Amino acid sequence: MISRKNGRGCRAALWESYLTGRRFGALLVALMVVGSASARAQSDWITYTPQDKGFTLELPATPQESSNSGTESGVAFDSNSYVASIPGFAVVINDTVYRSAADPRPEMARDSFVSGLQGRLIASRDHPYERGPGDVVSGIEYTVQSSRFACRGYAHVDGLRMIGLVACGVDGADHTSDIERVLASYKISRR
Repeated sequence: MISRKNGRGCRAALWESYLTGRRFGALLVALMVVGSASARAQSDWITYTPQDKGFTLELPATPQESSNSGTESGVAFDSNSYVASIPGFAVVINDTVYRSAADPRPEMARDSFVSGLQGRLIASRDHPYERGPGDVVSGIEYTVQSSRFACRGYAHVDGLRMIGLVACGVDGADHTSDIERVLASYKISRR
């Protein structure tokens, strides 16, 4: 079970260079709003499949989208971020495609997330994703705990593409079933 003891809500969290191994600027994401930490009714969830992005998943709300392009350490990239949140619970997806030779590794995304959250890595394991027979995307699954959040996430690398997904609940709320729902619904396809 992922839960936190009673605590305070958080208006926003700063996750710099979220889910990438390369620092390419600060990504300021409003994750949680102060208010009730109870989960939404099952009927409020949506299935989200952004056009031409190669993933689908269930979210508690329609996500806010942002994009960023640039160059870091001589490597050009295009990045899209999606944030869906309700009081006390948020899901963040970051999809980065490097336009030239790069060496993205899932551990880089995990470590960047843990550092940005000022959290502690609780568990991490290999989590390859099978899109079809013989079509496997390498990745990891991890659990992070901080003074304000309990999170689980995935980071997968497909060639020059790194895609990360993290679902977090604030302290004082048990969002285990919400986190499980998001992770179980997550599907990666070819772009």
